[in-house]
Amino acid sequence: MKLFCLVSLLFITGCNTQKKEEHGDIEPYVQNDVVESKIIIDNDYLYTVFIEIVKEDGKYYYCTEGVETIEIEETIIKNYSLGEEDKSIIYNSKVLGNNTYFYLNDNNTSYYILRWENKEMGIVEVRLNDRESQFFINKDKLNNIPHKTCAPPKEFCLYSDENKEFEFKVQVNQYRDNIKQLIPQTLSINITKNSTQEQQEIIYEYEDRYVFGKFSCESFEVNDYNFDGLADFAVMWDGGGNGGSLYEYYFQDKYSGQFVKDEDFPLQQRTLVTEIDKKNKTLMTLHPSGALYVSKGLLKHLEDGSWEVSYELIDADKWIENVKSN
Repeated sequence: MKLFCLVSLLFITGCNTQKKEEHGDIEPYVQNDVVESKIIIDNDYLYTVFIEIVKEDGKYYYCTEGVETIEIEETIIKNYSLGEEDKSIIYNSKVLGNNTYFYLNDNNTSYYILRWENKEMGIVEVRLNDRESQFFINKDKLNNIPHKTCAPPKEFCLYSDENKEFEFKVQVNQYRDNIKQLIPQTLSINITKNSTQEQQEIIYEYEDRYVFGKFSCESFEVNDYNFDGLADFAVMWDGGGNGGSLYEYYFQDKYSGQFVKDEDFPLQQRTLVTEIDKKNKTLMTLHPSGALYVSKGLLKHLEDGSWEVSYELIDADKWIENVKSN
């Protein structure tokens, strides 16, 4: 078989390399940057697409919202998940008990484990390293099991401004993984003015930015950020990295009452405001700056509508001690 005998246990009942399998790993060799094996595969499952299914109370279902697929070639495992295809080179393979291991690096520390769950139905159990097992079915046998909707009802969060003038309903419209509700793609922000029931809807698109895995109600805040006495809101724009999440700010127009993004706001697509001083008309931000410091930002709103901005670095240990003491 050209790299793995998919192996006696998994996809064939026997092969002419049985002795080699019983005595340990199959030694691959590299030619033109492609890992190959001295074994030749002869089975019906090679190059077959397997589609993810769920197992509940001993029964199997196909989820209609879109799922993960996996395909095994002679030297590559293709995995299609969350709108992206990942190709892993198979460096080695081995049978241990009822499991077939496909190693994805030359030191055998990363691997897929495959085991027939029900060979007659074409169902295989797949596990990547120490992650939770998943079940897949030969796509040609997909219609032999029931299909159903697996995604839970869409969650939403409700917010109100300080004066109870508006109600904000925030809901994820589309996830990259709709079943597990991971990685939001579009967000619906529905704003209702309580006195007149006038409504405004903002469809917020995340595009290809890095965002949180699951939607959290903490990803949206309502405040008066520009000290005009009107409600504004901030919505997470990017999950960010070690410096924390980044936000976009929408201010209420005092004439139309509509909420619009203020491109001139100094914190646009930057960190979230952590403290508001209405008396002095200042905003404060705090976020990590490397491992040793905390960046503290002060934004003062001036009479002409502009902002005076200053930043300082604070020793992280001293800042933590100060927080604890207060």
